[in-house]
Amino acid sequence: MLDLSVNYRIITILCLLLALFLVFPEPASAFKVPQINKATAEVNWLSLDGLETLQFTDDGFLSTKVAYSRVEILYNFEDFDLSFEAKVNEYGTHGSIMLILHEQDTYAGYSVAIDQNRATVMRRHGYWNDYQWLANINGAIKPGNWHHIRLTCKDQVYTYYLDGKQMGQFEDQNRVYNKGSLVIRVANSKAEIRNVEVTAENKPALRVSNVPLVDLTPDRVVHANAAITGSFLQLDYTNIRNSKGSWENELKAMKDAGLDLLVVPAYANETGPLYDVLDELFAEANKQGISIMIGTLSNRNYNWTNLSKSHLTKVLDNLKADVTELYNRYGENNAFYGWYLSDEIDEKDLVPSKFSLTTWYYSEQINHIKSLTPGKPILLSPSYEAGTSPIWWEEKFDKFLEVVKVDILGPQDSVGAKRSTPEAASKFYRAFLKACQKHDVQLWADVEIFDIDTWHPAELELVKKQLFAVEPYVEKVIVFEFNHYMNPYKNARSKKLYNDYVDWIK
Repeated sequence: MLDLSVNYRIITILCLLLALFLVFPEPASAFKVPQINKATAEVNWLSLDGLETLQFTDDGFLSTKVAYSRVEILYNFEDFDLSFEAKVNEYGTHGSIMLILHEQDTYAGYSVAIDQNRATVMRRHGYWNDYQWLANINGAIKPGNWHHIRLTCKDQVYTYYLDGKQMGQFEDQNRVYNKGSLVIRVANSKAEIRNVEVTAENKPALRVSNVPLVDLTPDRVVHANAAITGSFLQLDYTNIRNSKGSWENELKAMKDAGLDLLVVPAYANETGPLYDVLDELFAEANKQGISIMIGTLSNRNYNWTNLSKSHLTKVLDNLKADVTELYNRYGENNAFYGWYLSDEIDEKDLVPSKFSLTTWYYSEQINHIKSLTPGKPILLSPSYEAGTSPIWWEEKFDKFLEVVKVDILGPQDSVGAKRSTPEAASKFYRAFLKACQKHDVQLWADVEIFDIDTWHPAELELVKKQLFAVEPYVEKVIVFEFNHYMNPYKNARSKKLYNDYVDWIK
Protein backbone atom coordinates (compact mmCIF):
# COMPACT_ATOMS: atom_id res chain seq x y z
CA MET A 1 0.00 0.00 0.00
CA LEU A 2 1.38 3.45 -1.02
CA ASP A 3 2.75 5.50 1.88
CA LEU A 4 1.52 9.02 1.11
CA SER A 5 3.43 10.51 4.02
CA VAL A 6 6.74 9.30 2.58
CA ASN A 7 5.91 10.64 -0.90
CA TYR A 8 4.88 13.94 0.65
CA ARG A 9 8.25 14.20 2.41
CA ILE A 10 10.14 13.46 -0.84
CA ILE A 11 8.13 16.05 -2.75
CA THR A 12 8.71 18.60 0.02
CA ILE A 13 12.48 18.02 -0.04
CA LEU A 14 12.58 18.30 -3.83
CA CYS A 15 10.68 21.59 -3.70
CA LEU A 16 13.06 22.95 -1.08
CA LEU A 17 16.08 21.96 -3.20
CA LEU A 18 14.54 23.62 -6.25
CA ALA A 19 13.91 26.80 -4.26
CA LEU A 20 17.48 26.82 -3.00
CA PHE A 21 18.77 26.38 -6.56
CA LEU A 22 16.68 29.30 -7.77
CA VAL A 23 17.84 31.54 -4.95
CA PHE A 24 21.43 30.31 -4.97
CA PRO A 25 22.16 29.11 -8.50
CA GLU A 26 25.17 26.97 -9.21
CA PRO A 27 28.29 29.15 -9.60
CA ALA A 28 29.29 29.82 -13.17
CA SER A 29 32.18 27.68 -14.27
CA ALA A 30 35.52 29.44 -14.48
CA PHE A 31 36.64 30.79 -17.85
CA LYS A 32 39.87 29.31 -19.15
CA VAL A 33 41.90 30.73 -22.01
CA PRO A 34 42.72 28.05 -24.58
CA GLN A 35 46.28 26.81 -24.73
CA ILE A 36 48.65 29.22 -26.50
CA ASN A 37 50.60 27.28 -29.09
CA LYS A 38 50.81 26.63 -32.83
CA ALA A 39 47.09 25.93 -33.01
CA THR A 40 46.12 29.32 -31.57
CA ALA A 41 48.79 31.54 -33.10
CA GLU A 42 46.31 33.38 -35.35
CA VAL A 43 43.19 33.65 -33.20
CA ASN A 44 41.48 37.02 -32.67
CA TRP A 45 42.13 37.05 -28.93
CA LEU A 46 45.90 37.21 -29.36
CA SER A 47 48.00 40.18 -30.44
CA LEU A 48 51.63 39.50 -31.35
CA ASP A 49 54.71 41.67 -31.65
CA GLY A 50 58.24 40.78 -32.75
CA LEU A 51 57.07 38.21 -35.29
CA GLU A 52 60.53 38.01 -36.85
CA THR A 53 61.80 36.33 -33.66
CA LEU A 54 58.59 34.79 -32.33
CA GLN A 55 58.10 31.09 -33.02
CA PHE A 56 55.16 28.97 -31.83
CA THR A 57 55.63 25.39 -30.69
CA ASP A 58 53.33 22.49 -29.78
CA ASP A 59 53.10 23.65 -26.16
CA GLY A 60 53.96 27.36 -26.26
CA PHE A 61 56.24 29.84 -28.00
CA LEU A 62 59.81 31.03 -27.96
CA SER A 63 61.98 33.98 -28.89
CA THR A 64 64.60 32.65 -31.30
CA LYS A 65 67.26 35.29 -30.58
CA VAL A 66 68.05 38.01 -28.08
CA ALA A 67 65.30 40.46 -28.98
CA TYR A 68 61.87 41.72 -27.97
CA SER A 69 58.69 39.74 -28.56
CA ARG A 70 55.24 40.04 -27.05
CA VAL A 71 52.15 37.86 -26.76
CA GLU A 72 49.07 39.76 -25.56
CA ILE A 73 45.89 38.01 -24.45
CA LEU A 74 43.17 40.41 -25.57
CA TYR A 75 40.53 39.93 -22.90
CA ASN A 76 39.49 42.56 -20.35
CA PHE A 77 40.46 40.61 -17.26
CA GLU A 78 39.59 41.83 -13.80
CA ASP A 79 40.51 38.97 -11.46
CA PHE A 80 42.68 36.26 -12.98
CA ASP A 81 45.14 33.45 -12.36
CA LEU A 82 48.04 33.35 -14.85
CA SER A 83 50.65 30.62 -14.85
CA PHE A 84 53.28 29.31 -17.27
CA GLU A 85 56.72 27.74 -17.43
CA ALA A 86 59.69 29.78 -18.66
CA LYS A 87 63.29 29.05 -19.50
CA VAL A 88 65.63 31.90 -20.36
CA ASN A 89 68.42 30.77 -22.62
CA GLU A 90 70.19 34.13 -22.79
CA TYR A 91 69.65 37.59 -21.32
CA GLY A 92 70.54 40.72 -23.26
CA THR A 93 71.17 44.11 -21.68
CA HIS A 94 68.38 44.75 -19.17
CA GLY A 95 66.75 41.52 -20.37
CA SER A 96 63.78 40.04 -18.56
CA ILE A 97 60.55 38.13 -18.77
CA MET A 98 57.96 40.86 -18.35
CA LEU A 99 54.33 40.43 -17.35
CA ILE A 100 52.22 43.49 -18.16
CA LEU A 101 48.98 43.55 -16.23
CA HIS A 102 45.63 45.20 -16.83
CA GLU A 103 47.01 46.93 -19.86
CA GLN A 104 45.08 49.96 -21.11
CA ASP A 105 45.84 50.43 -24.84
CA THR A 106 49.53 49.52 -24.50
CA TYR A 107 52.09 49.64 -21.69
CA ALA A 108 49.72 51.36 -19.26
CA GLY A 109 49.14 49.35 -16.10
CA TYR A 110 51.34 47.24 -13.86
CA SER A 111 54.29 45.12 -14.84
CA VAL A 112 56.51 42.54 -13.20
CA ALA A 113 59.91 42.26 -14.90
CA ILE A 114 61.68 39.07 -13.84
CA ASP A 115 65.41 38.90 -14.52
CA GLN A 116 68.32 36.87 -13.19
CA ASN A 117 68.58 38.98 -10.01
CA ARG A 118 65.07 39.93 -8.91
CA ALA A 119 61.51 40.71 -9.90
CA THR A 120 60.82 44.43 -10.32
CA VAL A 121 57.29 45.79 -9.95
CA MET A 122 56.45 49.00 -11.83
CA ARG A 123 53.43 51.05 -12.72
CA ARG A 124 53.60 52.03 -16.39
CA HIS A 125 51.95 55.14 -17.75
CA GLY A 126 51.68 54.38 -21.47
CA TYR A 127 55.27 54.31 -22.73
CA TRP A 128 57.93 51.81 -21.78
CA ASN A 129 60.30 54.51 -20.50
CA ASP A 130 57.64 56.36 -18.49
CA TYR A 131 57.06 54.38 -15.32
CA GLN A 132 56.98 54.52 -11.54
CA TRP A 133 59.10 52.00 -9.64
CA LEU A 134 57.12 50.32 -6.86
CA ALA A 135 59.23 47.49 -5.42
CA ASN A 136 61.88 44.86 -5.90
CA ILE A 137 60.92 41.40 -4.71
CA ASN A 138 62.61 38.02 -4.68
CA GLY A 139 62.04 35.54 -7.46
CA ALA A 140 64.82 35.70 -10.03
CA ILE A 141 65.13 33.36 -13.03
CA LYS A 142 68.58 32.02 -13.76
CA PRO A 143 69.36 31.14 -17.41
CA GLY A 144 69.19 27.53 -18.50
CA ASN A 145 66.53 26.14 -16.15
CA TRP A 146 62.78 25.79 -16.39
CA HIS A 147 60.77 27.72 -13.79
CA HIS A 148 57.09 27.84 -13.00
CA ILE A 149 55.74 31.40 -12.82
CA ARG A 150 52.34 32.27 -11.45
CA LEU A 151 50.62 35.61 -10.98
CA THR A 152 47.17 36.05 -9.51
CA CYS A 153 44.93 39.07 -9.13
CA LYS A 154 42.02 39.25 -6.71
CA ASP A 155 40.32 42.57 -5.92
CA GLN A 156 43.34 44.43 -7.33
CA VAL A 157 45.77 42.60 -5.07
CA TYR A 158 48.47 40.88 -7.12
CA THR A 159 50.46 37.90 -5.85
CA TYR A 160 53.60 36.60 -7.54
CA TYR A 161 54.75 32.97 -7.14
CA LEU A 162 57.90 31.27 -8.39
CA ASP A 163 58.16 27.47 -8.44
CA GLY A 164 55.19 27.18 -6.09
CA LYS A 165 56.48 29.65 -3.50
CA GLN A 166 54.87 33.02 -2.86
CA MET A 167 57.44 35.73 -3.54
CA GLY A 168 55.49 38.90 -2.84
CA GLN A 169 52.33 40.99 -3.26
CA PHE A 170 51.41 44.46 -4.44
CA GLU A 171 48.14 46.35 -4.71
CA ASP A 172 46.54 48.88 -7.04
CA GLN A 173 45.39 50.99 -4.12
CA ASN A 174 43.84 53.70 -6.28
CA ARG A 175 42.04 51.16 -8.48
CA VAL A 176 43.36 52.87 -11.61
CA TYR A 177 43.84 49.81 -13.83
CA ASN A 178 40.96 47.57 -12.89
CA LYS A 179 40.44 45.93 -16.27
CA GLY A 180 42.56 45.02 -19.26
CA SER A 181 44.62 42.48 -21.10
CA LEU A 182 47.61 40.38 -20.07
CA VAL A 183 50.98 40.40 -21.81
CA ILE A 184 53.90 38.01 -21.65
CA ARG A 185 56.88 39.87 -23.07
CA VAL A 186 60.32 38.44 -23.68
CA ALA A 187 62.36 41.64 -23.27
CA ASN A 188 65.74 41.64 -25.03
CA SER A 189 66.25 37.98 -24.27
CA LYS A 190 66.13 34.54 -25.82
CA ALA A 191 63.56 32.47 -23.94
CA GLU A 192 61.04 29.64 -24.16
CA ILE A 193 57.49 29.83 -22.74
CA ARG A 194 55.20 26.82 -22.43
CA ASN A 195 51.97 25.64 -20.79
CA VAL A 196 50.40 29.08 -20.49
CA GLU A 197 47.19 28.93 -18.46
CA VAL A 198 44.85 31.79 -17.62
CA THR A 199 41.60 31.40 -15.72
CA ALA A 200 39.02 33.92 -14.54
CA GLU A 201 35.86 33.55 -12.49
CA ASN A 202 33.69 34.69 -15.40
CA LYS A 203 34.34 35.02 -19.09
CA PRO A 204 35.78 38.49 -19.70
CA ALA A 205 34.87 40.63 -22.71
CA LEU A 206 37.13 40.44 -25.73
CA ARG A 207 39.00 43.67 -26.37
CA VAL A 208 38.67 45.37 -29.74
CA SER A 209 41.81 47.49 -29.59
CA ASN A 210 43.22 45.68 -32.61
CA VAL A 211 40.35 46.91 -34.78
CA PRO A 212 40.81 50.29 -36.54
CA LEU A 213 38.41 53.11 -35.71
CA VAL A 214 37.71 53.89 -39.37
CA ASP A 215 37.13 51.91 -42.55
CA LEU A 216 40.45 51.89 -44.37
CA THR A 217 39.26 50.22 -47.58
CA PRO A 218 36.27 52.17 -48.93
CA ASP A 219 35.81 52.38 -52.69
CA ARG A 220 35.84 56.18 -52.87
CA VAL A 221 38.10 59.19 -53.11
CA VAL A 222 39.36 60.68 -49.86
CA HIS A 223 37.63 63.80 -48.52
CA ALA A 224 39.22 67.15 -49.32
CA ASN A 225 40.69 67.68 -45.83
CA ALA A 226 42.69 64.45 -46.13
CA ALA A 227 43.82 64.77 -49.74
CA ILE A 228 47.52 65.54 -50.09
CA THR A 229 47.82 69.34 -50.20
CA GLY A 230 51.34 69.91 -48.95
CA SER A 231 54.79 68.37 -48.69
CA PHE A 232 58.08 68.66 -46.90
CA LEU A 233 61.04 69.44 -49.14
CA GLN A 234 64.22 68.01 -47.65
CA LEU A 235 67.24 69.72 -49.23
CA ASP A 236 70.17 67.36 -49.75
CA TYR A 237 72.89 66.69 -52.31
CA THR A 238 70.31 65.30 -54.78
CA ASN A 239 68.17 68.43 -55.03
CA ILE A 240 70.18 71.55 -54.14
CA ARG A 241 69.20 73.58 -57.20
CA ASN A 242 69.56 77.32 -57.50
CA SER A 243 69.48 78.13 -61.21
CA LYS A 244 66.55 80.03 -62.68
CA GLY A 245 63.63 77.75 -63.52
CA SER A 246 65.24 74.68 -61.93
CA TRP A 247 62.15 74.06 -59.74
CA GLU A 248 59.54 74.88 -62.37
CA ASN A 249 58.54 71.39 -63.50
CA GLU A 250 58.48 69.92 -60.00
CA LEU A 251 56.38 72.69 -58.46
CA LYS A 252 54.01 72.64 -61.42
CA ALA A 253 53.54 68.87 -60.88
CA MET A 254 52.79 69.58 -57.22
CA LYS A 255 50.22 72.18 -58.15
CA ASP A 256 48.59 69.87 -60.69
CA ALA A 257 48.25 67.21 -57.98
CA GLY A 258 46.52 69.65 -55.62
CA LEU A 259 49.47 70.69 -53.42
CA ASP A 260 49.59 74.31 -52.27
CA LEU A 261 52.22 74.25 -49.49
CA LEU A 262 55.90 73.40 -49.12
CA VAL A 263 57.62 72.94 -45.75
CA VAL A 264 61.31 73.61 -46.40
CA PRO A 265 64.00 73.31 -43.74
CA ALA A 266 66.45 76.03 -44.77
CA TYR A 267 69.54 73.86 -44.34
CA ALA A 268 71.34 70.92 -45.87
CA ASN A 269 74.01 71.01 -43.17
CA GLU A 270 75.11 73.22 -40.29
CA THR A 271 76.88 75.84 -42.44
CA GLY A 272 73.86 78.12 -42.66
CA PRO A 273 70.66 78.67 -44.63
CA LEU A 274 70.84 77.89 -48.36
CA TYR A 275 69.73 81.33 -49.42
CA ASP A 276 70.41 80.86 -53.13
CA VAL A 277 68.21 77.72 -53.21
CA LEU A 278 65.50 79.37 -51.12
CA ASP A 279 65.56 82.43 -53.39
CA GLU A 280 64.80 80.28 -56.40
CA LEU A 281 62.17 78.24 -54.54
CA PHE A 282 60.36 81.41 -53.44
CA ALA A 283 60.52 82.81 -56.96
CA GLU A 284 58.97 79.65 -58.43
CA ALA A 285 56.45 79.28 -55.60
CA ASN A 286 55.14 82.77 -56.33
CA LYS A 287 54.68 81.84 -60.00
CA GLN A 288 52.86 78.59 -59.16
CA GLY A 289 50.74 79.94 -56.30
CA ILE A 290 52.39 77.72 -53.68
CA SER A 291 53.10 78.82 -50.10
CA ILE A 292 56.26 78.06 -48.12
CA MET A 293 56.88 77.36 -44.43
CA ILE A 294 60.56 77.82 -43.50
CA GLY A 295 62.17 75.20 -41.27
CA THR A 296 64.41 76.42 -38.45
CA LEU A 297 67.95 75.32 -37.62
CA SER A 298 68.15 71.77 -36.25
CA ASN A 299 70.82 70.51 -33.87
CA ARG A 300 70.77 67.30 -35.95
CA ASN A 301 70.82 65.00 -32.94
CA TYR A 302 68.06 62.43 -32.52
CA ASN A 303 68.75 62.32 -28.78
CA TRP A 304 68.86 66.09 -28.43
CA THR A 305 67.03 66.03 -25.10
CA ASN A 306 70.13 64.29 -23.70
CA LEU A 307 72.17 67.43 -24.45
CA SER A 308 72.87 69.94 -21.73
CA LYS A 309 70.87 73.13 -21.37
CA SER A 310 74.03 75.16 -21.92
CA HIS A 311 74.68 73.37 -25.22
CA LEU A 312 71.08 73.90 -26.34
CA THR A 313 71.31 77.56 -25.36
CA LYS A 314 74.15 77.99 -27.87
CA VAL A 315 72.04 76.23 -30.51
CA LEU A 316 69.18 78.60 -29.72
CA ASP A 317 71.43 81.62 -30.08
CA ASN A 318 72.40 80.52 -33.61
CA LEU A 319 68.81 79.56 -34.41
CA LYS A 320 67.42 82.94 -33.35
CA ALA A 321 70.06 84.80 -35.36
CA ASP A 322 69.25 82.74 -38.47
CA VAL A 323 65.49 83.14 -37.99
CA THR A 324 65.95 86.91 -37.86
CA GLU A 325 67.96 86.82 -41.12
CA LEU A 326 65.40 84.58 -42.78
CA TYR A 327 62.61 86.90 -41.69
CA ASN A 328 64.45 89.95 -43.04
CA ARG A 329 64.90 88.17 -46.38
CA TYR A 330 61.50 86.48 -46.83
CA GLY A 331 59.15 87.93 -44.22
CA GLU A 332 57.38 90.17 -46.74
CA ASN A 333 57.44 87.63 -49.59
CA ASN A 334 53.95 86.77 -50.84
CA ALA A 335 54.74 83.04 -50.72
CA PHE A 336 55.91 83.10 -47.09
CA TYR A 337 53.28 81.27 -44.99
CA GLY A 338 54.91 80.45 -41.65
CA TRP A 339 57.52 78.44 -39.76
CA TYR A 340 58.37 74.82 -39.05
CA LEU A 341 60.30 73.78 -35.93
CA SER A 342 62.79 71.33 -37.38
CA ASP A 343 63.88 69.53 -34.21
CA GLU A 344 61.55 66.56 -33.83
CA ILE A 345 60.34 64.84 -30.70
CA ASP A 346 58.85 61.47 -29.95
CA GLU A 347 57.85 59.55 -26.84
CA LYS A 348 61.35 59.52 -25.29
CA ASP A 349 61.36 63.34 -25.13
CA LEU A 350 58.04 63.66 -23.28
CA VAL A 351 58.78 61.51 -20.23
CA PRO A 352 58.81 63.44 -16.93
CA SER A 353 62.61 63.66 -16.75
CA LYS A 354 62.80 65.35 -20.20
CA PHE A 355 59.53 67.27 -20.31
CA SER A 356 60.70 70.59 -18.87
CA LEU A 357 63.78 70.72 -21.11
CA THR A 358 61.70 69.90 -24.19
CA THR A 359 59.07 72.53 -23.50
CA TRP A 360 61.70 75.16 -22.61
CA TYR A 361 63.61 74.57 -25.85
CA TYR A 362 60.55 74.94 -28.06
CA SER A 363 59.11 77.86 -26.12
CA GLU A 364 62.36 79.79 -26.56
CA GLN A 365 62.11 79.36 -30.33
CA ILE A 366 58.42 80.21 -30.47
CA ASN A 367 58.73 83.35 -28.38
CA HIS A 368 61.43 84.71 -30.69
CA ILE A 369 59.55 83.76 -33.87
CA LYS A 370 56.30 85.30 -32.68
CA SER A 371 58.11 88.51 -31.77
CA LEU A 372 59.05 88.80 -35.45
CA THR A 373 55.94 87.36 -37.14
CA PRO A 374 53.05 87.31 -34.66
CA GLY A 375 50.51 86.50 -37.39
CA LYS A 376 52.36 83.59 -39.00
CA PRO A 377 51.57 79.99 -37.92
CA ILE A 378 54.19 77.68 -36.43
CA LEU A 379 54.16 73.94 -37.19
CA LEU A 380 55.60 71.10 -35.10
CA SER A 381 55.70 67.54 -36.50
CA PRO A 382 56.38 64.94 -33.76
CA SER A 383 56.76 61.22 -34.27
CA TYR A 384 55.14 58.41 -32.29
CA GLU A 385 55.52 54.66 -31.89
CA ALA A 386 52.40 52.49 -32.05
CA GLY A 387 53.55 50.43 -29.07
CA THR A 388 52.74 53.40 -26.86
CA SER A 389 49.30 54.39 -25.63
CA PRO A 390 47.03 56.89 -27.43
CA ILE A 391 45.73 57.95 -24.03
CA TRP A 392 49.30 58.66 -22.93
CA TRP A 393 49.87 60.89 -25.97
CA GLU A 394 46.62 62.76 -25.38
CA GLU A 395 47.66 63.51 -21.81
CA LYS A 396 51.22 64.46 -22.77
CA PHE A 397 50.18 66.82 -25.56
CA ASP A 398 47.50 68.35 -23.39
CA LYS A 399 50.27 69.38 -20.97
CA PHE A 400 52.71 70.16 -23.80
CA LEU A 401 50.36 72.50 -25.69
CA GLU A 402 49.54 74.30 -22.47
CA VAL A 403 53.17 75.50 -22.44
CA VAL A 404 54.38 75.32 -26.05
CA LYS A 405 52.25 77.69 -28.10
CA VAL A 406 52.48 76.18 -31.56
CA ASP A 407 49.63 76.90 -33.95
CA ILE A 408 49.68 73.60 -35.84
CA LEU A 409 50.48 70.08 -34.64
CA GLY A 410 51.26 67.86 -37.63
CA PRO A 411 52.30 64.44 -36.28
CA GLN A 412 54.12 62.03 -38.54
CA ASP A 413 51.88 59.03 -39.13
CA SER A 414 55.00 56.85 -38.58
CA VAL A 415 53.81 54.28 -41.15
CA GLY A 416 56.66 54.69 -43.64
CA ALA A 417 59.18 54.42 -40.81
CA LYS A 418 57.50 51.15 -39.71
CA ARG A 419 56.78 52.58 -36.25
CA SER A 420 53.03 52.36 -36.81
CA THR A 421 50.31 51.12 -39.14
CA PRO A 422 47.25 52.80 -40.68
CA GLU A 423 45.09 50.77 -38.29
CA ALA A 424 46.93 52.18 -35.28
CA ALA A 425 47.17 55.70 -36.74
CA SER A 426 43.40 56.15 -36.58
CA LYS A 427 43.54 55.78 -32.79
CA PHE A 428 46.51 58.04 -32.29
CA TYR A 429 45.14 60.89 -34.40
CA ARG A 430 41.90 60.76 -32.46
CA ALA A 431 43.96 61.24 -29.28
CA PHE A 432 46.00 64.05 -30.86
CA LEU A 433 42.78 65.81 -31.89
CA LYS A 434 41.41 65.72 -28.35
CA ALA A 435 44.55 67.46 -27.07
CA CYS A 436 44.54 70.00 -29.91
CA GLN A 437 40.90 70.91 -29.39
CA LYS A 438 41.57 71.81 -25.76
CA HIS A 439 44.14 74.40 -26.83
CA ASP A 440 42.71 75.70 -30.12
CA VAL A 441 45.54 74.15 -32.14
CA GLN A 442 45.07 72.93 -35.71
CA LEU A 443 45.75 69.23 -36.33
CA TRP A 444 47.47 68.26 -39.58
CA ALA A 445 48.92 64.91 -40.62
CA ASP A 446 52.41 64.27 -41.96
CA VAL A 447 51.84 61.12 -44.01
CA GLU A 448 54.99 59.14 -44.80
CA ILE A 449 54.90 57.98 -48.42
CA PHE A 450 58.11 55.95 -48.29
CA ASP A 451 59.18 52.48 -47.20
CA ILE A 452 62.07 52.82 -44.77
CA ASP A 453 63.35 49.30 -45.52
CA THR A 454 64.01 50.16 -49.19
CA TRP A 455 63.71 53.95 -49.27
CA HIS A 456 61.37 53.49 -52.21
CA PRO A 457 57.95 55.13 -52.66
CA ALA A 458 55.02 53.40 -51.02
CA GLU A 459 52.31 51.74 -53.08
CA LEU A 460 49.15 53.78 -53.62
CA GLU A 461 46.98 51.21 -51.83
CA LEU A 462 48.95 51.78 -48.63
CA VAL A 463 48.87 55.57 -49.06
CA LYS A 464 45.09 55.38 -49.45
CA LYS A 465 44.82 53.60 -46.10
CA GLN A 466 47.08 56.19 -44.50
CA LEU A 467 44.86 59.02 -45.75
CA PHE A 468 41.63 57.30 -44.71
CA ALA A 469 43.10 56.68 -41.25
CA VAL A 470 43.58 60.40 -40.53
CA GLU A 471 40.59 61.70 -42.51
CA PRO A 472 38.13 62.05 -39.58
CA TYR A 473 40.53 64.13 -37.52
CA VAL A 474 42.78 66.47 -39.51
CA GLU A 475 42.40 69.76 -41.34
CA LYS A 476 45.25 69.21 -43.80
CA VAL A 477 47.63 66.47 -44.99
CA ILE A 478 51.24 67.08 -45.93
CA VAL A 479 53.58 64.28 -46.96
CA PHE A 480 57.18 63.32 -46.47
CA GLU A 481 57.96 63.84 -49.10
CA PHE A 482 57.05 64.74 -52.68
CA ASN A 483 60.51 65.50 -54.06
CA HIS A 484 62.03 62.09 -53.41
CA TYR A 485 59.02 59.74 -53.51
CA MET A 486 56.25 61.28 -55.61
CA ASN A 487 58.12 63.42 -58.11
CA PRO A 488 57.24 62.47 -61.71
CA TYR A 489 60.67 63.75 -62.76
CA LYS A 490 62.69 61.76 -60.21
CA ASN A 491 62.54 58.09 -61.26
CA ALA A 492 60.12 55.44 -62.47
CA ARG A 493 58.88 54.52 -58.97
CA SER A 494 58.15 58.08 -57.88
CA LYS A 495 56.50 58.79 -61.24
CA LYS A 496 54.25 55.76 -60.79
CA LEU A 497 53.08 56.90 -57.35
CA TYR A 498 52.41 60.38 -58.71
CA ASN A 499 50.39 59.12 -61.67
CA ASP A 500 48.50 56.57 -59.58
CA TYR A 501 47.57 59.21 -57.02
CA VAL A 502 46.50 61.81 -59.60
CA ASP A 503 44.39 59.25 -61.45
CA TRP A 504 42.72 58.27 -58.15
CA ILE A 505 41.79 61.74 -56.93
CA LYS A 506 40.55 62.84 -60.34
